[in-house]
Amino acid sequence: MLQKTNSDGIEIFEDRVYLSILALTYRRPYSAEELANKLKLSPPVIYRRLKVLKSYGYVKVVKSVLSRNGRRVNLYGSKINSISLTLDGGNAKIKVFFEIGVSQERVVTMNLISESR
Repeated sequence: MLQKTNSDGIEIFEDRVYLSILALTYRRPYSAEELANKLKLSPPVIYRRLKVLKSYGYVKVVKSVLSRNGRRVNLYGSKINSISLTLDGGNAKIKVFFEIGVSQERVVTMNLISESR
């Protein structure tokens, strides 16, 4: 099991659904309903995941549009430009680089080797 040295959203990089949402919204903006259909999950599951991704600053609402039935729908886009992984001894560093114009880099360090005593 991974030991986390900080809680900067590292669980996102261990979860297939979060990673799928980030990969899809990197290419183009999606509504929660579109993501739910694409990933074969319920809209409430997607909305909860989007809320977490927004709280860490990984996605944003790109725009709001009106649906055919007149309901306002948010389109979500990834704010991540790239992610790099570096392995060093028993540690892994994940660097998250954000879109151009956002001067923020987030580094998350994980201890991959648990010390047994």
